[in-house]
Amino acid sequence: VYSLNTILTPWRRLYLSTTFSLSRTRLTTGVNNGAQVVPFEGDVYSVLSSATFVLSQSTDWHASYSFSRADYGQNNFADGLPLGIAYDRHGVLTGFTRRFKHNLATTLQYGFFRYAEPTAGGANDYTAHALFATLTKTGI
Repeated sequence: VYSLNTILTPWRRLYLSTTFSLSRTRLTTGVNNGAQVVPFEGDVYSVLSSATFVLSQSTDWHASYSFSRADYGQNNFADGLPLGIAYDRHGVLTGFTRRFKHNLATTLQYGFFRYAEPTAGGANDYTAHALFATLTKTGI
């Protein structure tokens, strides 16, 4: 896995972070290097970016974006089965965190997610919305 991470603080209240990774892989089965089921060879790319802006001493706005792409699609129509997987996945989260006295914090987030898998003919594709609310108490 090859990975690169950068963190920037262009202003005192803004924090930015991005990580990119690449995995080059090869998967085989019990029919190792057979013509019917060829080894899955492909790459997985991932990106995770986030931003946090400090609005006040007690309130932060944060957002993140994640992306993942895998390409294991196999073109094996001539000798066997056209197996493999290829997909794209996107996710966006944004929300606010509010800190209160006595080690108490609450977070409200909205998320949007999209997944596309053309190798499954669209059967596994989805679009999703999410709403997250959390309450956190630290310490005793």
